[in-house]
Amino acid sequence: MPTSDVITLPLGLEGLEVVGQEVSPDGSLVVKVQYSRASVVCPKCHRPTNKLHDRRLQRKRDLPLREQAVILRLIRRRFRCVRCGVLSANCRWRPLVFSEPQEGFGRGPKGRSRRTTRRLREQLAREARVQTVKRVAECFGVGERFVRECLRDWAQPIIAAEVPPGYTPRTLSVDEYSLRRGRRYETLVCDPGKRQVLARLPGRDGSALQEWLEERSDPWAVEAAVSDMSLTYREVIELCLPKAKVVADRFHVVRRVGKALDQVRLRLQRARGQEHEGELYELRHVLLTDRAKWSVEERRRVRQLFRELPELHQAWLLREQFRRWYESRDRELAEKLLAKWERQVQASGIAEFVKLSAGASSMLVEWREEILNYFDVRLTNGFVEGKNNRTKAIERQAYGYRNPANLRLRILLPKLE
Repeated sequence: MPTSDVITLPLGLEGLEVVGQEVSPDGSLVVKVQYSRASVVCPKCHRPTNKLHDRRLQRKRDLPLREQAVILRLIRRRFRCVRCGVLSANCRWRPLVFSEPQEGFGRGPKGRSRRTTRRLREQLAREARVQTVKRVAECFGVGERFVRECLRDWAQPIIAAEVPPGYTPRTLSVDEYSLRRGRRYETLVCDPGKRQVLARLPGRDGSALQEWLEERSDPWAVEAAVSDMSLTYREVIELCLPKAKVVADRFHVVRRVGKALDQVRLRLQRARGQEHEGELYELRHVLLTDRAKWSVEERRRVRQLFRELPELHQAWLLREQFRRWYESRDRELAEKLLAKWERQVQASGIAEFVKLSAGASSMLVEWREEILNYFDVRLTNGFVEGKNNRTKAIERQAYGYRNPANLRLRILLPKLE
């Protein structure tokens, strides 16, 4: 190879030195390496020995260099220790023969040295975290099963370090998400303080959540748990976490009030004889959006609509007042403002809003304590909702997952730098 076509790069593998290199006929860069040490420690007597027994070549796969496959030809040396050994059948002393340790490669499940470098396996795992297993296998020229094993071996210690067995957080977030809407649901449990997913549980009937909560080492340490307005989740949390305040998630509460506004809009739309046309239909999403995000044209159209339909304007104002109610500085003020808002709702006579606080099963009666608990702990399900969206994005990226364990690892892995 001409010297004008050669570059020098450090190998970057602990204890190894380059003996030679060449380019194979298939275009791979073959680097011949060996360990630079002159002696090794006997695994039995733990004394150093420099008695070389033999040498063998072993093929190892390393990270590609500028999209060029790199193959390491390791000179694998075996040493003998004359102090340790056994007597053979003919009563001759046979010294103990052993291979030198291979730092940078590690050992497999059966104790054999790996045929790939640690950094290659870690890179495969990191790539598999953000890409499909099939895509990573194609890019690196390896098997899909090997990529899945790399992801598992790399991710499990990280997850175990973040969430040790029995770990009990101070606060909890619980929410459901659908893998197949109407057919398959799962429950996600997070620690909003550490911004870490703690568990991905099957179903949404509460049985798996109860079993997981019962495994916590100190259930009395949990101060608050936030969830959507699910009776099942509330019952399980109250049963398993004696001191935890149950908090109704702010997003779900405001969405319920927003739904009342949308029902008013739909009723007025039908009264006009319009189903999928007209200003009410075209502005349905704008009415539920923060007015700070309205364009100039949207502001003009909404004002015109409010002049034509005073009841819609009044319903919108009630919804806006409820959104601002969450900005109350403390619980005492929040209770006063909520009672005032309810009186305004009763005075308006708008049936869709009256239903929010009328009857024992209405939202502001059945969930009043949990809604007001927000002002004690200021806890929301924002992080777990974001994780739910990320989970769905991962599934869309891979067109679904046949291997649930692979999806579980991706969800539970914390955010890495």
